[in-house]
Amino acid sequence: MRTNIQPRILWLCVGLTLCLASSAQAGLNVWTSEGPVGGDAAALVADPLNPLTLYAATEVGVFKSTDGGGSWQSANHGLIDTEVLDLAIDPQTPTTLYAATAMAGVFKSTDGGASWQQSNQGLSENGPPNPDVKMLAIDPQNPSTLYVGRRYAGLFKSSDGGASWSPINTAWGELTEIDALAIDPQNPSTVYVGALPSFTGISEVFKSTDGGGSWTSIRLGPAGGRISDLAVDPQNAGTVYLGTSQTIIVPVGLYKTTDGGAEWHPIGEELPKGIVTLAIDPQTPSTVYAGFKFSSYSDPPGLFRSLDGGASWSQIDSGPARVDTTALLIDPQTPATIYAGRLGAGIYKTQDGGTLWSATNDGFTNAQVEALAIDPTIPTTVYAGTAAGVFKSLDEGRHWSPANRGLDNLRVQTLDMDPTSPETLYVGSDGGIYKSLDGGDAWTFYGDGLAAQRVLAMAIDPQQPTTLYAGTINLAGVGADVHKSVDGGQSWTPVNNGIPFVSNWINALAIDPETPSTVYAGTLRGVYKSVDGAASWQQFSSGLTDEPDRARVLDLAIDPENPSTLYAGLTDSHGAGAVYKSTDGGASWFEINGGLVDITAVETLALDPKDSNRLWIGTTDDARVYGQVAVYVSHNGGERWFPVIGGGLFDTTVRALAIDPATPSSIYAGTLGRGVLDYRSVFQQPDLYLQNGRFHVRVDWRDFVGLRGTGKVAFVSEETEEGAVLESQDSAVVQFFEPNNWEMVVKVLDGRAINDRFWVYLASATDVEFTATVTDTRCGSVQIYTNPLGMAAPALTDTLAFEDCADPQPPGCITDEDTFCFGEDHRFQVDIAWRDFEGATGVGGEVSVPRAGLAKSSDSGLFTFFENDNWELLVKVLDGCAINGNYWFFAAAATDVEFTLTVTDTTDGSVQTYTNPLGQAASAITDTGAFASCP
Repeated sequence: MRTNIQPRILWLCVGLTLCLASSAQAGLNVWTSEGPVGGDAAALVADPLNPLTLYAATEVGVFKSTDGGGSWQSANHGLIDTEVLDLAIDPQTPTTLYAATAMAGVFKSTDGGASWQQSNQGLSENGPPNPDVKMLAIDPQNPSTLYVGRRYAGLFKSSDGGASWSPINTAWGELTEIDALAIDPQNPSTVYVGALPSFTGISEVFKSTDGGGSWTSIRLGPAGGRISDLAVDPQNAGTVYLGTSQTIIVPVGLYKTTDGGAEWHPIGEELPKGIVTLAIDPQTPSTVYAGFKFSSYSDPPGLFRSLDGGASWSQIDSGPARVDTTALLIDPQTPATIYAGRLGAGIYKTQDGGTLWSATNDGFTNAQVEALAIDPTIPTTVYAGTAAGVFKSLDEGRHWSPANRGLDNLRVQTLDMDPTSPETLYVGSDGGIYKSLDGGDAWTFYGDGLAAQRVLAMAIDPQQPTTLYAGTINLAGVGADVHKSVDGGQSWTPVNNGIPFVSNWINALAIDPETPSTVYAGTLRGVYKSVDGAASWQQFSSGLTDEPDRARVLDLAIDPENPSTLYAGLTDSHGAGAVYKSTDGGASWFEINGGLVDITAVETLALDPKDSNRLWIGTTDDARVYGQVAVYVSHNGGERWFPVIGGGLFDTTVRALAIDPATPSSIYAGTLGRGVLDYRSVFQQPDLYLQNGRFHVRVDWRDFVGLRGTGKVAFVSEETEEGAVLESQDSAVVQFFEPNNWEMVVKVLDGRAINDRFWVYLASATDVEFTATVTDTRCGSVQIYTNPLGMAAPALTDTLAFEDCADPQPPGCITDEDTFCFGEDHRFQVDIAWRDFEGATGVGGEVSVPRAGLAKSSDSGLFTFFENDNWELLVKVLDGCAINGNYWFFAAAATDVEFTLTVTDTTDGSVQTYTNPLGQAASAITDTGAFASCP
């Protein structure tokens, strides 16, 4: 039974590189997903011969269970579009399945989901080129006959098991949208379709009694509504149930016919409105189940049962309240066993016809995560706000457990932590605000004054944490407010003076950390600012898109080191996402989108707590482009953005980002459909140097969907290897997209003994466009090698690449086992030698932090003498040219062993040496006149 969940359109995979498998492997520079469990199930089917074998259609592919839902595994091999909207199983050969996908059409498996193959012949030729299939139905008596409903392309039929398809749209035309589809199991040539014809715009039921050869309209009449599902009685031909979805104008509900649609009668008038899915007991068809869309808190939860053919109904508890029921499956052999897909909450199971339910989500990891928070005192503790409440992890996201007692599994929109007491948490939800004083173990409603308000944003005063702000919208979708509490959330007061009603939807709130009376609000109509603790507001949207009054601001971030600098993530009136920056407290804004490609919306922003120039954004992908990257990072305050591709975080929406405050190179992303993903970053430099630093190599690339980037030195991405770089004296491996996907080997060899030249070799395993620029830094000569998009790059051998020069410049520094480089262009070389009390000697080694890679920035480094966990020496080289015309050197040592620090400016060969005698606590070194070699 399918649902009416709307598809998110995807494009088919193009280009060799982007089609590679993207399964995440825990390690450095790789997105890794490990939960929490739950998420959406658009459809559920069972093996009729072995009902313990189940399949679920989700936004991230197909999940399979062989133990009645006790555990689930992904079954996606071959699915190039993993947004699966419906499933059908062959009742005679249950290892044969069909999957309807949002943009890649129909896929078929003949091995129980172990592998899938596209089965689209005839679909692409008759309608839009990328077939978006919403639903499937299979003839129970002749399983080689199937029907599919396409979005805005009508109905198609196959008589050869999906090998070919033909349109059967004679009744309504090609642009009709199919919303529901059902076959009479006793008379499979009788087919019912719920459709929205383009020429009327009114939902109708169409019936065919000849397998789609001809159709008859059987309208519900004026009391219609949009048809959401159809269910045919398996024993009583002509008895059909029809559900309609909620609209504002047209009455909706549940209808029944006993004469094949000649007359329809409303039933269940006491039920909520907005039916999503229907199911009939195959053995006792007078028992009918109806799943509903949660619409308001005055309505009961969304799963009901009738034991008398729809004459009367009773509510049955299917798990989390106030959550849509999106899919229903009745065990064909034991009908008291029922499975329910709950929106965001995963799959629930009952074995007594609906009295007792339990979640059955082990391995079912496609949760919708709206908010994240990290305990700053214990950064291994992470919280995720999801469509099914709050989950908590104590081990950096590896394992999750519900933290919902008192929260009633509400859909969480925002999750905030008291900066002075991390055990104190606030949740903004569809049911108002809840507070926990014990790290999420228990929650209490704190929404006095927020009745019937959906909370979209919260902000806590960092200097006075009992002062809070909440951005809300009325559950009916009409009216929005900023509310303020001065008593830790116990009571709330609207504070909207200056924010017009049309601004609606307060999506983001941000507080100036230095002057907390200054508050910013991101709305549907730009940015508003208050300088008096929200007593009054003024619009501050100048320059914010070409239509500031129509800029939907989704998130705001303030630079903690310079609060007059702000960032806004938004989507404009044309459906384009963008990042804007203000350096004057919001008085004016300018666009900073260099490197962003086809972004529909910038959903969330996160600033590195230790480097405010490093900014991360989470986005909604452009529905027109397959392979869209969801997270970007900028290392220079937004001047340029780079996609964060490792592990294949494509084609999803990232609603939340959280940066580990102890290790800012570790970041968590909350996604819609893929749970929480963890990224442990080594910020690789795009520059590599060969032949003792003489030859600089840079590779710039562009792929098939327009993404651009710079190749990075590949490294071993297993965390246990601590990111070992794959680079030698004359050779290096370059990666464009993912750490485990290596594109190019580049070599510079010294061939002067043979022909007085340096030689360049390139070997590339890619068909994307690239430009490789090799520069002789001593002589200044350059060689450029290119490959056009779509061409398999040929091997290149250039034995005449570089002549030597008579007056070469000194080489720049190049990092090796014993030498470390800092500053622009690796200018300053640092060598460290030590001797301990027993006479042992050695050289300093760079500290390697397993979650962060090497502990070095562009101007600072951390070193160890003995063990990686025992850190001895911090060194820095700073550019003080603007102050006193010198480069400065600093060092701080936590040791009393003997050491010698040698620092070399490789541009002119000047050297500074600093020593510490054995047995003396090393003094800090501050040398602001170290190198008088400023340009």
